[in-house]
Amino acid sequence: MDAIVIAGGIPEPESKLFPYTLGKPKAMIEIGDKPMIAWVLLALSAAKVVDELIVVGLDDLGDQQLIQQIIEQPLTFLPNHGSLVANGLAGLDHVYTQHGRHVNVIGCSSDIPHMRAPMIEELVTLCQPMDRILYYAAVTPDQMKQTYPNAQRTFANFAGQPLAGCDIFVSTTKMLDTDKELWHRVINARKNPLAMAWTVGFRHLIKLALGRMSVEDAASLAGRLLGSNQPIGIVYPAHAQLAMDADKPHQVDILRETLP
Repeated sequence: MDAIVIAGGIPEPESKLFPYTLGKPKAMIEIGDKPMIAWVLLALSAAKVVDELIVVGLDDLGDQQLIQQIIEQPLTFLPNHGSLVANGLAGLDHVYTQHGRHVNVIGCSSDIPHMRAPMIEELVTLCQPMDRILYYAAVTPDQMKQTYPNAQRTFANFAGQPLAGCDIFVSTTKMLDTDKELWHRVINARKNPLAMAWTVGFRHLIKLALGRMSVEDAASLAGRLLGSNQPIGIVYPAHAQLAMDADKPHQVDILRETLP
């Protein structure tokens, strides 16, 4: 499968991450001796299940040249389309255009530098037989605490089962045929309860807020929202590294201090 890495975010001066980036893309934060995105791309390039590597949103030519020098495999750079959803869709469209048919794709963020090739291969195995429009990976609080005891990761409570989403997923380019405006509304509303309720329905939102929505219910709802007649697939990889992103300064510090 081809792999799409989303790398378009640039923290603004008011962001707590700005002292780490100083106007540069978040993907270029140094972890160890490399930019964060380089670790992600090295893991993907070493995974036996990955073919082409596509980076979306890293527009600076100097940044592109630096990353290409680190990664032996040729990279395809696509321009920043202005949002997480637009960048993801641009990557999917590129893959579809290259293959001329619907194919499976790995997608991930650029800020999970502890990810390694065997973790990616295990994730793809968990997604077999690849008959869903999207496979979403999640880890438990115990997994996070064991590997990153001070991560302070946010968990959603699904009927007594708290889970944190991973920053890597497996999908198909059939996602291009879904309601793209809905994607934008969900992403834009993720921190606005009223807007989210308007998007997914108050009944579902209240059920989730009260911890009464099961994982199975959430998977069915997500499948319907994507226009699929099947629930999305939920898989549980054994590695908290897939959910340990660099959203906050202390998480960047943890990633730097505990680099495998």
